[in-house]
Amino acid sequence: MSVPSEPMAPRHARRWGVVALCVTFALGAAAGLGLAPLLRPPRPPLPHSLEYLHLRPAQRQRIEAIIARHGPQVEAALAEARPRLRAVQERVAAEIEAELTPEQRERFRRERATHPPPAPR
Repeated sequence: MSVPSEPMAPRHARRWGVVALCVTFALGAAAGLGLAPLLRPPRPPLPHSLEYLHLRPAQRQRIEAIIARHGPQVEAALAEARPRLRAVQERVAAEIEAELTPEQRERFRRERATHPPPAPR
């Protein structure tokens, strides 16, 4: 048979309440700090030639602004060049096919269909 426990003294109850509140706050802060980097949108990667320069944060920020400012110009130039690049890729493929046997040509075409050449970005 269990013995009824005595009620906790108000002073002890207050102390445990403060401890529980502090522990809850600390766990919440730790969880928030741990999740904060995961909730931030990822930074767009810099061009390969800049990734290894160990840029200071201020440098990286200014360089990202430069790249963003000229992004529309780059996209416009690529949009103009893509059709011509695709045409060159097709001419090259046609010339390669002319050098292949019928079996090789069929295999080359299947390979290009499943793994097309990289599209110009």
